[in-house]
Amino acid sequence: MSIKVEKVSVIYQKKTPFEQRALNNVSLTINQGDILGIYGLTGSGKSTLLQTLNGLIKPDSGNIIVDGVAVNKLKGSQITELRHKVGMIFQYPELQIFERNVFEEIAFGLKNIGLKGEQLKKRVTKALDLVDMSFDEFKDRSPFTLSSGQKKRITIASVLACKPKYLLFDEPTTGLDTTGRTKLLSHINEINNLEGITSVLVSHKIEELVTVCNKLIIMANGEIALKGTALEVIQQAEKNGLVEPITIRNIANNLKQRGFKLEKNILNIEDLSNEIIKALNERGNNSDFRY
Repeated sequence: MSIKVEKVSVIYQKKTPFEQRALNNVSLTINQGDILGIYGLTGSGKSTLLQTLNGLIKPDSGNIIVDGVAVNKLKGSQITELRHKVGMIFQYPELQIFERNVFEEIAFGLKNIGLKGEQLKKRVTKALDLVDMSFDEFKDRSPFTLSSGQKKRITIASVLACKPKYLLFDEPTTGLDTTGRTKLLSHINEINNLEGITSVLVSHKIEELVTVCNKLIIMANGEIALKGTALEVIQQAEKNGLVEPITIRNIANNLKQRGFKLEKNILNIEDLSNEIIKALNERGNNSDFRY
């Protein structure tokens, strides 16, 4: 099972003086279980690409294939089914929140497919559990009174309740403080591990993407400049000057220069902390180490 993007192009305001090619002949495959990060500057085409994956934007040419089905051939209720399978979490949660309390917010899509009673309650409860929110604590609260981080988690829970196979996140950490960003990225990783849900994250913050993504693509001018594992892409991007060196990797390099034997390629704080602990345990009284 996978999402395949086959030579997709998208042109905005076609055949006008303001014509803009947002995507140009883009191809990639998103495999089951991946957490794919899409990085790029404003105008690179990353959000446009994301929205083609569940039919929100129709390509001018090329195909999007979801689990063997061509998205451009779907109509009516088939498109609704696609968007249950490929759920979208927008950059601003306020755009997805409209019910009077958290329970009704998460239950909205479920009621539309006929769920009710205890079955409905169980699905809402599980969805809240997946984003670390208590059913009893939040079910009667207005979603509009919640913090930015809580609103974001409610929108994720609303999509999770419909049991998607794929989750699409557009700038997921926008408006969150450092703690909120860390928690949200942790939830995305846990959802992938516990539920096997494939996720695609769009962001202009590459340091956040590498903390959670196993695959990474870098976009520029509507095209894919680099793609591969997160480590492969970061190494090549730093070498080519496509991104600034990641802070964690700079710290790791400085520690190596001071005598730490860090064997693993470092991408995130967890990698770094594990390697430091390992190095300290092995170092002993090594006189080559300098503070």
